[in-house]
Amino acid sequence: ISLREATRIFGPAGLTLSQLLALIQEGRVTARLAYPDQLLHGLVVARNKVEAVLPDVRRRQEELYGLPVHRLGKTLFPGRPVKADVIKKWIAAGLLDAHRIGRARMVSPSEIRRFRETYCLREDALRILSVPNSTLKRWQDVGKIQPAYPKPIVPHAGLYLYRRADVEICCSVPRRRAAA
Repeated sequence: ISLREATRIFGPAGLTLSQLLALIQEGRVTARLAYPDQLLHGLVVARNKVEAVLPDVRRRQEELYGLPVHRLGKTLFPGRPVKADVIKKWIAAGLLDAHRIGRARMVSPSEIRRFRETYCLREDALRILSVPNSTLKRWQDVGKIQPAYPKPIVPHAGLYLYRRADVEICCSVPRRRAAA
């Protein structure tokens, strides 16, 4: 395929013409003249060779610019995908910082780390506190702990977001024992 076609096909994955040329110079992708009898009429590359280096290109892009919101939802909380709309609401609420590159909202790797260290989902809070969901709900009702983002997107969806510091403080407070 031509270089132009390659960037059109693999551009959404982060492949630009300059990156493709750099990959050719590094020898990771081989290129040849499209029409050898007509010098400098165009370069072509093997599609499977470009596909083979795509994971490295994507990883390099993620290290430089971060993750786009739609892909971040799949990896932000391992084992618990979050819809892109939910992440956009967290961004709008100021809980997660994102920057724009073109039309995409990107979240930097350092911001992802900060967010994971600062916040947790309800399931994580329940695990840290070692209490059932009903107890956590009761603590919310009496004000012992409050979610950082209490608005569930879908009723009973479990996407309450808690500050880890609040959960740890709540965990360190001695609990009353039931009368025997």
